[in-house]
Amino acid sequence: MLSSHTYDYKYSAQYFPKLKETSLRIAGKVALDMLCYYDRNTSLGTLVGHAGSIMTFSDSRYSLKGGEKSIVANFLKSVLLDDSCQHFFKIMFTCTDASSRRHAGKLIANAIVRLFKLFADCEPASREELETVIEV
Repeated sequence: MLSSHTYDYKYSAQYFPKLKETSLRIAGKVALDMLCYYDRNTSLGTLVGHAGSIMTFSDSRYSLKGGEKSIVANFLKSVLLDDSCQHFFKIMFTCTDASSRRHAGKLIANAIVRLFKLFADCEPASREELETVIEV
């Protein structure tokens, strides 16, 4: 549904941010809570790749300037900051599968890189004034 271009702007503006947020939340739960604990999980790389694509097209400086909260920042907050990175560190330090650790790290790295790029795209004045940009 996210890759389809047949929806008009009104529909897209209303439902796509929530759909992107839900997609990232599901990808994070499936990747970090389920697939990282299985040996030889071949779908983890694909899932992380798709989540990275969603992150790329989730936020823009214009949406932040318009007062919308960052979808990627909310994702990182729920995955990392809410538990002080404890769950992520547990995966990175106790998981025996190297590919699971690599993909979990890539998922988090994609989100962090996306936020840095988003912050860099914002004007210097808005970095200090707008609450949505400060949150990023």
